[in-house]
Amino acid sequence: MRHAGEQADPVKRETRLISALQNDGLYGGLSEAIDEAAEFHPPGVVKALLSGALHRDGEAAVHFAALLSFIHGKAPEPFDWNQRPFFLRFHTADRGERAAAFRELCAVIGVDPERYLRAG
Repeated sequence: MRHAGEQADPVKRETRLISALQNDGLYGGLSEAIDEAAEFHPPGVVKALLSGALHRDGEAAVHFAALLSFIHGKAPEPFDWNQRPFFLRFHTADRGERAAAFRELCAVIGVDPERYLRAG
Protein backbone atom coordinates (compact mmCIF):
# COMPACT_ATOMS: atom_id res chain seq x y z
CA MET A 1 0.00 0.00 0.00
CA ARG A 2 2.91 2.34 0.66
CA HIS A 3 4.00 2.41 -2.98
CA ALA A 4 0.73 1.98 -4.84
CA GLY A 5 -2.03 2.81 -2.37
CA GLU A 6 -3.74 5.20 -4.75
CA GLN A 7 -4.02 2.36 -7.31
CA ALA A 8 -5.66 -0.07 -4.88
CA ASP A 9 -9.39 -0.58 -4.80
CA PRO A 10 -10.58 2.11 -2.33
CA VAL A 11 -12.84 -0.30 -0.44
CA LYS A 12 -10.08 -2.88 -0.03
CA ARG A 13 -7.61 -0.16 0.90
CA GLU A 14 -9.98 1.18 3.57
CA THR A 15 -10.63 -2.31 4.96
CA ARG A 16 -6.91 -3.06 5.24
CA LEU A 17 -6.17 0.31 6.79
CA ILE A 18 -8.93 -0.03 9.38
CA SER A 19 -7.65 -3.48 10.30
CA ALA A 20 -4.12 -2.12 10.76
CA LEU A 21 -5.38 0.79 12.88
CA GLN A 22 -7.35 -1.60 15.08
CA ASN A 23 -4.80 -4.38 15.46
CA ASP A 24 -1.21 -3.51 14.53
CA GLY A 25 1.45 -2.46 17.02
CA LEU A 26 3.35 0.80 16.66
CA TYR A 27 6.43 -0.99 15.33
CA GLY A 28 4.48 -3.74 13.59
CA GLY A 29 2.68 -1.81 10.87
CA LEU A 30 0.76 0.81 12.83
CA SER A 31 3.25 3.57 12.11
CA GLU A 32 2.82 3.00 8.37
CA ALA A 33 -0.97 2.86 8.78
CA ILE A 34 -0.92 6.22 10.58
CA ASP A 35 1.11 7.71 7.73
CA GLU A 36 -1.36 6.35 5.20
CA ALA A 37 -4.38 7.56 7.18
CA ALA A 38 -2.98 11.10 7.08
CA GLU A 39 -3.52 11.02 3.32
CA PHE A 40 -6.44 8.58 2.99
CA HIS A 41 -9.15 8.94 5.61
CA PRO A 42 -12.66 8.02 4.49
CA PRO A 43 -15.31 7.90 7.25
CA GLY A 44 -14.49 4.32 8.29
CA VAL A 45 -10.86 5.26 8.89
CA VAL A 46 -11.86 8.31 10.94
CA LYS A 47 -14.20 6.12 12.98
CA ALA A 48 -11.36 3.65 13.64
CA LEU A 49 -9.10 6.53 14.74
CA LEU A 50 -11.76 7.87 17.11
CA SER A 51 -12.36 4.45 18.60
CA GLY A 52 -8.62 3.87 18.90
CA ALA A 53 -8.01 7.23 20.58
CA LEU A 54 -10.42 6.08 23.26
CA HIS A 55 -9.65 2.35 23.51
CA ARG A 56 -6.19 1.50 22.15
CA ASP A 57 -2.99 1.47 24.22
CA GLY A 58 -1.54 4.82 25.23
CA GLU A 59 1.13 5.11 22.53
CA ALA A 60 -1.34 4.42 19.74
CA ALA A 61 -3.98 6.69 21.29
CA VAL A 62 -1.52 9.61 21.42
CA HIS A 63 -0.87 9.31 17.68
CA PHE A 64 -4.54 8.80 16.85
CA ALA A 65 -5.50 11.97 18.74
CA ALA A 66 -2.80 13.91 16.90
CA LEU A 67 -3.87 12.57 13.53
CA LEU A 68 -7.53 13.35 14.22
CA SER A 69 -6.57 16.95 14.97
CA PHE A 70 -4.75 17.11 11.64
CA ILE A 71 -7.53 15.46 9.64
CA HIS A 72 -10.09 17.89 11.08
CA GLY A 73 -7.94 20.92 10.25
CA LYS A 74 -6.93 21.70 13.84
CA ALA A 75 -3.23 20.95 13.38
CA PRO A 76 -0.82 21.88 10.57
CA GLU A 77 0.74 18.40 10.40
CA PRO A 78 -0.11 14.82 11.43
CA PHE A 79 1.69 15.29 14.76
CA ASP A 80 1.73 18.92 15.83
CA TRP A 81 4.48 19.17 18.44
CA ASN A 82 2.93 22.36 19.80
CA GLN A 83 -0.08 20.29 20.89
CA ARG A 84 2.02 17.42 22.26
CA PRO A 85 1.12 18.08 25.94
CA PHE A 86 -2.55 17.60 25.08
CA PHE A 87 -1.93 14.49 22.98
CA LEU A 88 0.11 12.94 25.80
CA ARG A 89 -2.99 13.01 28.00
CA PHE A 90 -4.15 10.01 25.95
CA HIS A 91 -1.20 7.97 27.26
CA THR A 92 -2.96 6.77 30.39
CA ALA A 93 -4.53 3.58 31.63
CA ASP A 94 -6.98 5.60 33.73
CA ARG A 95 -10.29 5.30 31.86
CA GLY A 96 -11.64 8.53 33.38
CA GLU A 97 -8.62 10.56 32.31
CA ARG A 98 -8.75 9.06 28.82
CA ALA A 99 -12.48 9.81 28.54
CA ALA A 100 -11.91 13.42 29.63
CA ALA A 101 -9.16 13.91 27.04
CA PHE A 102 -11.36 12.24 24.42
CA ARG A 103 -14.28 14.55 25.20
CA GLU A 104 -11.98 17.56 24.89
CA LEU A 105 -10.62 16.33 21.54
CA CYS A 106 -14.14 15.72 20.24
CA ALA A 107 -15.20 19.23 21.25
CA VAL A 108 -12.29 20.67 19.28
CA ILE A 109 -12.86 18.59 16.15
CA GLY A 110 -16.67 18.74 16.23
CA VAL A 111 -17.52 15.10 16.91
CA ASP A 112 -20.11 13.74 19.36
CA PRO A 113 -18.04 11.78 21.90
CA GLU A 114 -21.00 9.95 23.44
CA ARG A 115 -21.35 7.62 20.46
CA TYR A 116 -17.89 6.21 21.22
CA LEU A 117 -18.10 6.42 25.01
CA ARG A 118 -21.36 4.42 25.05
CA ALA A 119 -19.85 1.72 22.81
CA GLY A 120 -17.37 1.27 25.60
